[in-house]
Amino acid sequence: MLKLQFVDGSRESFWLAQKKLTVGADPSNDLVIKDPKVAPFHLEIHKHEEDYYVVQCEEQRILINKIPIKRSTTPVHADDTILIGSTELRFIEPKGQGQAKASNQQKTWGLEIKASWSKQSVFPIHGVTTIGRDDDCDITVPVSHLSRKHATLEVVGDSILVKDLQSTNGTHLNGARVTEAYAKAGDKLKFDVVTFTVIGPDEKATDKTVVRQSATSNAAKTQPRPKQPPKPRDEPSQAQALKKIQLSDLPPPEKNYQKLYQILAILGVSVVIAIGVIYLIS
Repeated sequence: MLKLQFVDGSRESFWLAQKKLTVGADPSNDLVIKDPKVAPFHLEIHKHEEDYYVVQCEEQRILINKIPIKRSTTPVHADDTILIGSTELRFIEPKGQGQAKASNQQKTWGLEIKASWSKQSVFPIHGVTTIGRDDDCDITVPVSHLSRKHATLEVVGDSILVKDLQSTNGTHLNGARVTEAYAKAGDKLKFDVVTFTVIGPDEKATDKTVVRQSATSNAAKTQPRPKQPPKPRDEPSQAQALKKIQLSDLPPPEKNYQKLYQILAILGVSVVIAIGVIYLIS
């Protein structure tokens, strides 16, 4: 979170915590600046997550880093200054907060350039950003061979979608001419003779993910293999089981002989009785 500081120290600095801060000479504003050069409703400062924007009201003259802004909505960052009438304000980031923010993954996409003619080294990309030599472009490049509106840039997922606007000298991604392509952090974008480096999410975060995956796979390789359960003994076949059942149902041999003797004895007695009865009748 940023603070707004009065450069001359005339007032205390304050946090920019609210989503919209109105600035002007009218007493109803959040920040009132009594100055003949300041309009009743001069500008607004909008906060969206961790990003801040200055919104111009009714085309009032506003200087950011001593340069007049050319569009109604302009992104601002820590250490940027803004001149409202004769009052100069600075966006500041308290000590320690910047280090903590830098340790996290970088969320802002943009184009970085190292050129003597450029008054800033990084151009942030918000929404659909137009680059060209025209003053109405979001990123103005004062090179005569660039088209007035050369190309557009838009953050799409983990890439920047680059679209060439039928420029005369073309748009190049890592040396290859493209009409529409996706650029990653670290890629080189060349518009005519001007080369930018794409900046975006911190690549170190991706490396950490790879390390975690590698550690997991290595741990899986070192785990001992589970012991195989012992194989079950072969079960007897159906014929063998039936044979066992039939044999088990039979009585012991001694019992079979005893029954046979009893039956023969009964038959012998019956025969003798029958013969005696026939004898008596006859």
